[in-house]
Order: sequence, then structure tokens, then C-alpha cells
Amino acid sequence: LRDYIGKKPLFIVYSNNVSFIVSELKAVDFIDDFQIVPKGFSVLKNGKINLLEKHKVPFTSKNALKETLVEAVKKRIPKNEKKFGVFLSGGLDSSIIASIVAKYADNVIYYTLGNTEDLSYVNLLAKQLGIKIKNIELPKSIELSELIDKVVYHTESYNPSIISNGLATYLLSTEAHKDNLKVVLSGEGADELFCGYSISKNVKEWFEKRAELIENIHFTELRRLDLSSMAHTIEIRCPFLDRKVYSVSNDCI
Repeated sequence: LRDYIGKKPLFIVYSNNVSFIVSELKAVDFIDDFQIVPKGFSVLKNGKINLLEKHKVPFTSKNALKETLVEAVKKRIPKNEKKFGVFLSGGLDSSIIASIVAKYADNVIYYTLGNTEDLSYVNLLAKQLGIKIKNIELPKSIELSELIDKVVYHTESYNPSIISNGLATYLLSTEAHKDNLKVVLSGEGADELFCGYSISKNVKEWFEKRAELIENIHFTELRRLDLSSMAHTIEIRCPFLDRKVYSVSNDCI
């Protein structure tokens, strides 16, 4: 069984006539072959994974986006943790998550990275919400080579986008780990669901591209997000990837 969006990576690996189910390929020393476990319900038979059934996305009212997103955030606020985190980029998506979290929890550490122009938006948000921000310094240029090696290792990828974005996730997760956190909320997934990228002004073309981005997100951004954060035992929860939020987004055309 794999989640509907592919948030957690999962593979079946074949090594010396033995099959392994793993979330990271590096878990096996020698690999003859491997398959990505598909999203949905599958069966392992005769050494091969076969998809039985895809997940069904529930129907949700077109007018319920705000209420649905609020519930998706509340559901992901940990009940038994002394502290949890929120990653802020200065963009709309993570700011929305932070604005909801601030209403329902005060045992939160809000993290942002660097001193770019985006920091001014983070500070504006902090003032509006009455929250404190923990700003993490960008690495020095002399540190980048070693950091890139670590991100390549943990994400198991040479994709420039995964590595560059993975650096940010890795650095933020490093700090969250130092603060003994286990759970962090993120605005990940909103760009894919709600057409946040500058791809096309044509609505039909964008929605066609949107379907492709969502179908492949488990190869790209979610793989980077999970592996860069789990390198520091940080579980990142993504309210925008809630199944009901996804259902609402399908009606936004």
C-alpha cells in the first residue's frame, strides 16, 4: 500500500535472488534491479509488483476550500509533541499554513532560511501573526561542496532541481533536529495543485500540465522533501497534499 500522492518513497529491490521493500535504495548493498512501488494498492507476486487498484479521491464541495484546508492543517498538528515546527519561505503557500497554525497552536518554532528579499515577507508575516521567527544563516561558499555531497547521497539524485531545493530542506531540517523536533509542517504541493508555477496563461494548457506535475511529483519534489528531511529524522507534513484539499483543487478550473 502506498499513499495516493506518493509522499513517501517506496521501492522493491532485487539483489542476489532476494527481494527487499525499501524507502531508500542505499539500504541494499548490491542491486540487480528495482521497481518503484506504484501509488495505490499492489500485490507482490513472483518477484514482481503489480498494481491492483488506485486510490479514490473523495468528492468535496467547490465552496469548501478554506474550511477544508483549515481542517487539513489542524489534523496535522501533533497532539503529543512538546514542540513542532513550520518551514517558511516567504511565499504564499507556507504563509497560509503558518497563519492557520498560529490560530490553533503556540508550541511552534517557525524556521526560515537566509537573508534574501523573501526574508522581508517572512518578517511582515511574523509581525502580522505575532510570532517569532528562527532565521538560519546560509552556508558559506566553502561549505557548499560538502553539503551538496550530502544532499546527493540522501536524495539519491543528481537532478539539479532536487539538489538545489534539497539543500534548503536539508539545512532547515538540520536546525529542527538540533531543537529536538520530530514534526514540521510545510506548504509543499500547493504550486502543483493550484497552478502556482509560471507555465502558461492558457487555463486548459495549465491544467493539462498540472495533471502531469501531480502524477510525477513523487519522482521530484516529494522525493527531495522526504529524503532531505528524514536524513535528520524530521517528518514533514503537508496539508496542501490532503486528499480532500486535492479534491477541491480539481474543481478550481
